[in-house]
Amino acid sequence: MLNQEAVVRRHDAAPRRVGVVALVAVVVGLALMVAQLRALNSTWESCQVGGGPIDDVFPGGAAYTWLGADLLRFVLYAGTYVMSAVLGRRWISRPGPIGTALRVLVIVLLCAVPFGLDYAWGVRMDAGTFDPGQCAGGVPSWWPF
Repeated sequence: MLNQEAVVRRHDAAPRRVGVVALVAVVVGLALMVAQLRALNSTWESCQVGGGPIDDVFPGGAAYTWLGADLLRFVLYAGTYVMSAVLGRRWISRPGPIGTALRVLVIVLLCAVPFGLDYAWGVRMDAGTFDPGQCAGGVPSWWPF
């Protein structure tokens, strides 16, 4: 059984933890979103017809990236961070630096999954926007899929 002091301490610690997780989720979400955009843009630049920096639009007029996709990425990555932080805390109850390292490992691995899937989904370019000699099928030659 918990005594009254332990209950009060536990109750007082919860809002601070939620605030820290929320703040870190925003930072992680923004960082992963920007990293994804930079990775996709650098891949697209290597395949673009004529080389050089990518244009803002496809030949048909549609944008390469749009604000909705960026916001969706941010929500996906921030939500994945929160979910992985909660799961890491539930799955690994070991205290100390080893427990913290294991929880961070869970967070990194679970955040890497949507990042990798998003990159795999977004790396392919539409017909007419890439140099077929350089990127057959709209993907770089080093892309395995």
